[in-house]
Amino acid sequence: MHSRPTGGSSVRRALIAVAIGVTASATAFACVDPAGDYESYVDSTKDIRGVTPDAGPSDGAPFEAGDTDINAGKRTYFGNCLPTIVAGSPEMSLMFYGEVTFNGGKIDLAIHSLKETATKLSKSETVGAPQIANGVTLESDSTFVMTIGDVSIPGSSQRIGPSDLVLKNVSYQGRVLGNERLCAELQGEAVAPLTATLDKSGDFCVWIAMPDGADLPKYKDASGKDFVGIPNEEYHCP
Repeated sequence: MHSRPTGGSSVRRALIAVAIGVTASATAFACVDPAGDYESYVDSTKDIRGVTPDAGPSDGAPFEAGDTDINAGKRTYFGNCLPTIVAGSPEMSLMFYGEVTFNGGKIDLAIHSLKETATKLSKSETVGAPQIANGVTLESDSTFVMTIGDVSIPGSSQRIGPSDLVLKNVSYQGRVLGNERLCAELQGEAVAPLTATLDKSGDFCVWIAMPDGADLPKYKDASGKDFVGIPNEEYHCP
């Protein structure tokens, strides 16, 4: 499990917001290499985020794919994505209200951004346009690829910083781990307010089946403060 800073999450968020602003300003006035920007950002903010630049899979025990009811119909999921730019800080994960419909060998998926203040799994607590993919093929090994395209995640629904997070060429290379849990690698690139590739390993997303209206899980960060989400060791995907 990656180590995390001992300061409050609000302090980390403020410092990361400053780092993002500096990166964005530099990008506006110079020809840059996005991959180089990303590596520089990861290195320069590793102390803020309490992690090393190597943000590979966590050391938690791997999940194994369980039996999947391919005709389970529609289910709701609490989703969390932890990009490598905030690896080791699960209190800054992107939170989603997910709707997944299993229909034979196909699945329909709709991912709605949850407000950063949400405490219940409810569509009324979502903002922005959903990410939608219908008729996605579920392979025999329970894997799938959800291709989305361009995505804008409102600042009010993400805890990395106050600005909208703009992503391009988004896709999810996912796997169904039984009907209670899904996981995926987030793919694409961040283009604002910072530039970063998401095509490297480690940008994990996890969806946990929960009834609509259920209380969202809470855990404690390194400082002992409660946050909504899942612990760091759960961010991996076999």
